[in-house]
Order: sequence, then structure tokens, then C-alpha cells
Amino acid sequence: CESCARRAGIRDEQIQSVEYLAGHLASGVADYGDVRNLGADRWKRDFRAAGLSALGLLPVFGDSVKTVAMLKRFAKRGEPAARAVRDFVERLLPWSKATKKKVLDKIFGRAKRVPTRLEGGPDVYLVYVGRSPSGSISYVGITSNIVRRLAQHGGRFTIAPIEGASGLSRGACRAIEEALMKRGGLKADGGVLENKIHSINPEGDDYHEAVEYGESILSGSGFAGL
Repeated sequence: CESCARRAGIRDEQIQSVEYLAGHLASGVADYGDVRNLGADRWKRDFRAAGLSALGLLPVFGDSVKTVAMLKRFAKRGEPAARAVRDFVERLLPWSKATKKKVLDKIFGRAKRVPTRLEGGPDVYLVYVGRSPSGSISYVGITSNIVRRLAQHGGRFTIAPIEGASGLSRGACRAIEEALMKRGGLKADGGVLENKIHSINPEGDDYHEAVEYGESILSGSGFAGL
């Protein structure tokens, strides 16, 4: 239990970690049915299924409703715990993408989320647009110091923060920046933006999730540029 762990001197970082979550699930979900299935899977030499059966993490072997409920409770321990749950579901469970999405929606709701690999870090960044002398948006960027960034551009652009896209992690800003790049396109690809490279690899598995998150922030702020 969490209070027992604290009395034993375990830190918050440990209590909210993926490793602690795995142990939490193993101790609370495995039951007689899982042990029975574990024996059957070992007899069939399906060791991967056997390991998951022991934890009761697959619907065919364990109580998926119970598992999701436990994941939801664990996520409420704090932001690191919420990240641990998302990382555990997205990276460690061999469910289909559709099943993982349903589980995450049940735990966190249907709001768009920044991909797990982009989470973390200080919330000190913002996304800005750079306008050419004609007034058109020709660049998008990220910075934690807009005055310094303006000097670095050396007068190439007039830059301005996007309302609602500040006080964020660098990863979240990258998702917003990429959503803008998708809107305007890079000049090298026939678009309007002078950025040289994408902020997020368009071939990555979580590219569309990142762009959807970025668009949700832009739409919520009312930004209609590009």
C-alpha cells in the first residue's frame, strides 16, 4: 500500500514509477485463474503469454476491468504516476493500438495528449511564429527566452508567441510546432515555412498523435494562421 511504502522510506519518485506500477499490478491482479492459465501456457511453450498471464494483464487471461481500474487509481497519485501509466500501456503491453487507445481514454478521458516520449522536462517553453517584412508567417519556433531568440534571428523575422502555447514542456511545444509545419509545409517541400527540418519525424509511430495534440492546443487558443 502507498502509506506503507512511505513509512518504509520509499520516495515519491519510486512510488510513481513504471517499476512500482508493475509490482503493484502483479500483487493486486494475479489470482487463481491467472495461475491456471500460466500453467497451460508454459505447457504450450508460450512463455511470453505465460508471463503476461501471471500478471493478469491480457483480457483473455485476467480481469481487464480490474486492471484498468487499478491503472486509473495509480495515475491519480501524481503527474509522474500518470506518465508511468501511459508509458506502461503504450510501450509494455502487447495490446493492439485500438485497445490501448480505449484503455487510455477510460483512464484519462478523450482529451488529446502529448505522446509519452515527448513528456517531461520543465514547463518553461513557448511556441512562436516569425513573420517576414510582408507580414506573412514564414517561420515557426520554440524558445524559453523570446528576447534572446529575437536577437538570434538577427532581424530576419518579427516574432510573436502564440497565445495558449506557452508555459509548456519542450516536447509539447515540438508537437505544436510540428502541427504548424504540417499546416504551412516546409519550403523544401513546396510549402511556405523557412524551417529546415521537421520538429517530429513524420514517419514516427506517434507522429499523428503529436500533431493531433498540437492542433488541439492551436484550436483551443483560436490560432488560425497558416
